[in-house]
Amino acid sequence: MDEMNPYASPRDPGPLAPPAGPGGESARQYEYKHVRLGYGLGMFSQRLFHQRLMEVLEPLGRDGWDLKAILYEGGAHAHLIFNRELRRQQ
Repeated sequence: MDEMNPYASPRDPGPLAPPAGPGGESARQYEYKHVRLGYGLGMFSQRLFHQRLMEVLEPLGRDGWDLKAILYEGGAHAHLIFNRELRRQQ
């Protein structure tokens, strides 16, 4: 039993830390990007929305960003959430 936490079980690992990799390095870290895609009154066409969406997705995909979520807000615009693994400085 932990003297600091009388409710901790003997198997309780304590505070969680990122798992270490094989060489002792820390777990992967990610960066996130938010893009607001407005489609307003002129974008009711599915074709136009698809075209605008591709204009956003293609360059971000080439840069290594993964689309994680799309949130629609009141029929006026969509929020696109992306992430990618943080690039380590050598």
